[in-house]
Amino acid sequence: MTSFWFNASLAAFLISLAAYAAAHLAARPALARAGIAGLLAGAAALTAHLGLRWWAAGRAPMSNMHESLLVMTCAAVWMALLFLRSSDRAWVGPLGTILGVLGLAAASLFDKTMTPLMPALRSNWLLVHVLITMTGYAAFALAAAAGAGRIVRARRLPDDLQGADDPQGASLDGFVYRAMTVGFLLLTGGIITGAVWANQAWGAYWSWDPKETWSLITWFVYLAGLHLYRTKGWRGARFAWAAVAGFAAVIFTYVGVNYLLSGLHSYA
Repeated sequence: MTSFWFNASLAAFLISLAAYAAAHLAARPALARAGIAGLLAGAAALTAHLGLRWWAAGRAPMSNMHESLLVMTCAAVWMALLFLRSSDRAWVGPLGTILGVLGLAAASLFDKTMTPLMPALRSNWLLVHVLITMTGYAAFALAAAAGAGRIVRARRLPDDLQGADDPQGASLDGFVYRAMTVGFLLLTGGIITGAVWANQAWGAYWSWDPKETWSLITWFVYLAGLHLYRTKGWRGARFAWAAVAGFAAVIFTYVGVNYLLSGLHSYA
């Protein structure tokens, strides 16, 4: 049953992507409504999949790479829908759809087996810490995807059409900043809750474990990017590259550390 909802979610995201592509290529914005409907259906199906997996396993579905990727993908698509509802940025819909497809594709590469929790993970902090952190990563993924679009746009436009004369570019800058800010606040919460959990599990708030160290590095990368936006007026491709670089740090913290560096979080 759970695989049905996973496949239904992927199918809905692909239909959404096709609708958005048709709307763009045929210059028929009305088709974008089908894209939004597909994105919403995919988000609902993925939520159902996670709920059923939670019920079947008897624990929060956040204990391995497959499950945490599903949580991050689910958070990303719902966040895209919220951003879409609160603004007139029509391009947020396709952005969320692409992340939905990529997230499910990436999750399918990892072991889907539902196994009992390891002793170190049997804590209510699992739900709090992982949910906050994965939602933060979802916001960073949206920022990086929008940043990549901003870089492409900056390369296509001549210098005299950028800045104040490029409202769509300014809209992308604002979106990247908002998504990065949300992600930064959530990452801060994830680090704090992780420290509290570590103290309960291992007797120390901070042990300079590779996962902890790279989380802190990632935090500083985003702090620098947000600081440069607010105080140095970084906009356009420069700020977009900061979002992309930050997400590269996220990927290494999330995936690379697990396979390249051994530590207290090696079970992840």
